[in-house]
Amino acid sequence: MIQVVKRSVDLLRAVKALESAPLREIAAACDLPKTTAGNILRSLAELGLLDQAPNGDYRLGGGLRELAAPDPERAALAEAAAAAVPRLAAKLGETVVAVCLRGPRLDVLAEATGTRSIVVHPDALRDISPTTWATGRVLLAWLPPTDPRRKPAERDTSLAHIREDGIAFRRSPDGEIQSIAVPVFVDGQVVAAVGLCLPVFRYEVTDHAELIAELRQAAQEIGTTANR
Repeated sequence: MIQVVKRSVDLLRAVKALESAPLREIAAACDLPKTTAGNILRSLAELGLLDQAPNGDYRLGGGLRELAAPDPERAALAEAAAAAVPRLAAKLGETVVAVCLRGPRLDVLAEATGTRSIVVHPDALRDISPTTWATGRVLLAWLPPTDPRRKPAERDTSLAHIREDGIAFRRSPDGEIQSIAVPVFVDGQVVAAVGLCLPVFRYEVTDHAELIAELRQAAQEIGTTANR
C-alpha cells in the first residue's frame, strides 16, 4: 500500500471522529509528525475534501460529502428500470437487464429472469466488462472517441454501426447465448442500455423485429420516466 494514501485516509478518519480539530490533535490521533500531517491536510483541503475554519481547525469538506452522496440521476434511472424491466421480461419470457456505466464497468440498474422453461439466468450476465454483452457495447458506442473507457474496443469498427443502427447484437463465446440491446436516452444523451439475453436456439426461430420493437419501447419508457 502506498504510504501517503494510507496516511490520507487515516487523517480523514481522524477528522471525522474529531468533527473539527486543529492540526496538532489530528496529527497526534494518527501518530504523525505535525509537518507530515500538515502537508497532507493542506493538500486534502485544496482538493475540497476538507474545510479549514478561520481558527485553523479542519473538518470534512463539501467535496468529500459530494463524493459520498447518492447519485440522484442513477436513482431515477434505477427506479424507472425497476418498473420497466420486469414487465418486459414477463411479456417476452426472456431475461432482461438494464445497465449504466460506472467508471470502466457496468452497473446493473435492474434485472429480471425470463419465465420460460429454459432461460438465461442473470448470474450469467454478471461479467461487468462492457465488451462482453450487447448492453455494454451500446454504452461504449456512444462514448466520446477520446474517452479512455473505449480503449478496450477502439479497434472494433462495429461500434460505429451500433451507433448508426441504434442497436447492438452480441453472442457469447460458447455460441449459446444471444444478447440484444438498445440505448436509453435522456435529454439526447445515452445514459443507460436495456437488453435481453436468450438461448441461441430460440433466438434463431424468434421474430427479431418484435424483440427489437419491445426493447426500444422499454428503453423509451425508462428514459421518459427517469427524466420526469
